[in-house]
Amino acid sequence: FTKPPGASTMVLIVSDSCNTLVTLDGEHKQCFSNDSTPQLHGDLECSSRPKGLSSTDLLSIPNYLPGSGSVEEYLRRCRHIMDSRDKLHANGPLIFDENTSERILYVGQGEVAHALPHQCDYLVSDKATTCHILALRSEFCGNLPFTSLTHIDDTVYEGCLRSMVREHLAHHNNQGDDKFDFSDSRIKFQLDIVGGFEDSDNFSSKITNWILRVFATIAREYQDKIEVTLRTCAVSSLNDNGYRCPITRGLAIHLKSGSIYAAKVHQAVAGPAVELRAARVWSVRECLSVIHTASSGNFMHIEPFSYSSSPDFKQLLYHSDERLLQLTSTSPDVEEEGFCDAVRSMVRFVIEVPCFKVFGPFATKSLHFERVGTSNNWKRLY
Repeated sequence: FTKPPGASTMVLIVSDSCNTLVTLDGEHKQCFSNDSTPQLHGDLECSSRPKGLSSTDLLSIPNYLPGSGSVEEYLRRCRHIMDSRDKLHANGPLIFDENTSERILYVGQGEVAHALPHQCDYLVSDKATTCHILALRSEFCGNLPFTSLTHIDDTVYEGCLRSMVREHLAHHNNQGDDKFDFSDSRIKFQLDIVGGFEDSDNFSSKITNWILRVFATIAREYQDKIEVTLRTCAVSSLNDNGYRCPITRGLAIHLKSGSIYAAKVHQAVAGPAVELRAARVWSVRECLSVIHTASSGNFMHIEPFSYSSSPDFKQLLYHSDERLLQLTSTSPDVEEEGFCDAVRSMVRFVIEVPCFKVFGPFATKSLHFERVGTSNNWKRLY
């Protein structure tokens, strides 16, 4: 058959060996048996074989990403996706607190970080309800593995996700651009996504659908250079406990091994500048804020942004918890304990510390922090 009516040209290829996101153009046709589970005929290949797919992939089950609606039903057909989701949920969260000896780099909502194994041990984010946390790790020809992690709260960051992929391409190219020859092999990407639940507004599903489509498109455009494997996808209804509440809210990735864990981070190690970074969520944003790169060394950076107070903003300090949740959360019924205290702390910071005192009179001055030794404490440099 050709693709089902209403389906997009993007397809999630699933096999025993990988869960590779690819895109197929309209000329690619799949041939299925008459079984209830669609299978490619054993010796029949696609009419135009997508570059980089092995013979094992050709015997796999193609699940088209639907042109509209949710992709979650399609993900449920992917055994490896469901197995990795179940394993993530079963193990429970890895706790990071003041007693944690490993070096972590915390990524807040609306932020992205890139790092190498010698720079820190874990990239981690948490407190996601409708938000999604995405980890992208790449390996190529003996180079150091390169890892990115971001906390996504909207569907407007396609350019940022593309920039993330370009960071990986640049890392694996000694010349620092993505115009090198991949005739012999391609960069292997692993994609892990956690977040969302079955919220009444379907905002989680919108983010899930958007992320998968963006990466399917990127996989197609860079198919001569990269191979993207969707390893973990505990998202939206696949991350719901049955009572419209997320199961897993945090994700940590170990930079050396690439292992991932559900995660929970205590405020004591979520720095630096927790309130300032939280205030960014309330500012006008067009892109994810990059807080760390492969060239950052032992430092962390906060790019300038504009923020200000107002009478209505100050009034947030005086609302009850119930009212504050309704005003400040996309998922007021499932926020963790401490959410309202964190919002009030951020509001006080914005009121007491005007923007010009942080980023200068024209909001053009970046902040720079250095890790203290191998601890999870930071000191401001300038």
